[in-house]
Amino acid sequence: MTKRFCKMDRREIASQLGEIHQLVAAPKYLCRSCARASSSKSSLCKPQAIPSLKSKTKPLAVKVAALPEQTSIAENQRPQTLLMAESVSAFDINLPSLGKKQLKQAKKALKKQRKYHKKLAKLAKKKVKQLQKREKLEGKLNKYNGILRVLSHKQVLQGSAEQVH
Repeated sequence: MTKRFCKMDRREIASQLGEIHQLVAAPKYLCRSCARASSSKSSLCKPQAIPSLKSKTKPLAVKVAALPEQTSIAENQRPQTLLMAESVSAFDINLPSLGKKQLKQAKKALKKQRKYHKKLAKLAKKKVKQLQKREKLEGKLNKYNGILRVLSHKQVLQGSAEQVH
């Protein structure tokens, strides 16, 4: 079988089913692009070795030996509180020990938060300006409405005076 699994059509698969079954029965490789498994690299697009099960199942004694020793909580907290007080007094606040990935995500989140606060401040400023402009226009409108009322009142008075004469 020289053709890759992802390039085969169903007729080819049906005709070579026995050979495919042998390759897939005990897979050693996994394709990174199409997620198919096989025991030979030649039948996959981008083969990646599957870690063996023997390396995953270590004896319990080996796992316990790899764990760090446990100490009492009170012993660990005393030096940390002193260190924190010193760092705060010197205005040298250290970031908590985060992984690089977590630190990067936190920085991105902080950047987005600042961006949205900036947008909100801009919108609030724009809203205040619009309200001031609206008040100014309403003031002008009221002024002209008052002038129109006075003029219409004068016209009414002149019209009634002409009728009397």
